[in-house]
Amino acid sequence: MKDIPVLTIAIPTYNRKTYLAEILTQVISQSRKYKTKIEILISNNCSTDDTEIYVQSIASEQLNYQGNLINIGGDANFLECIKKANGEYVWLLGDDEILSPTAIDSLMSVIERSHPSYIIHGSSNVLDDSKLFQTYQEVVEHFSKSRPIWILEHTLISVNVFLKNIFDSKYAQQMIMTNYGHMYGLILPLAKGGTVYILNNDNVIVRENRAPFATHPKNIERKHYNYLLFIGHLYRNSKLIEEAFNYKKIKINKNNFILNYFNKMNIKTHLANTY
Repeated sequence: MKDIPVLTIAIPTYNRKTYLAEILTQVISQSRKYKTKIEILISNNCSTDDTEIYVQSIASEQLNYQGNLINIGGDANFLECIKKANGEYVWLLGDDEILSPTAIDSLMSVIERSHPSYIIHGSSNVLDDSKLFQTYQEVVEHFSKSRPIWILEHTLISVNVFLKNIFDSKYAQQMIMTNYGHMYGLILPLAKGGTVYILNNDNVIVRENRAPFATHPKNIERKHYNYLLFIGHLYRNSKLIEEAFNYKKIKINKNNFILNYFNKMNIKTHLANTY
């Protein structure tokens, strides 16, 4: 019987072979010593470049290549990664990210030492030191007092690692059009319990030029507002609900920063197929 990997590093990708080659080289190099403990899953969202040729040319027993017959959209590809992952834990890693040299070592150390339900990393500026919270409720209460917007900031796929068996795929699928299906499917079951480890480091380095995913700034801001409101109500946190309404008042009604960014970048069309 084949061993079940401890961790699946799942990389959704679409037409970014150059970036993929960079991140995959880092992942393979850092994962090699863990052998069968780590699975590296590539979910190719029907790329039209030579992504498939490149990945299939790599000789690695850790590598699991999956190709979609059609482009199913970035959000659906996230869920495909989770579905096809064989690991106990799943790390959705954007193909346009960069890893620190010790990223995988630090993550595996937390898993082996604490075995939390959920790990959030890349958070060096939010805590003085890494910390194990007994529930996500505690996380919400902590940050609602000091930095409530962080609840929204850690929705980036690449900073979240979680036990596959707690993920609610059905609910995630229902919420897929929110661009946060991967978070709804995780946060809802965590309301029932599960420890959360916040890793105080910069494991994931986000590029300046990365994949956009939405049509218009107001669509983005409404989805942000709805997500914050969802967390506030789910965890019965009045400060987070207040933060959601303040966010709506400032961001959606005025639309200053995001609108200027979209106008500058001339982003007008839906780009949700970018992963």
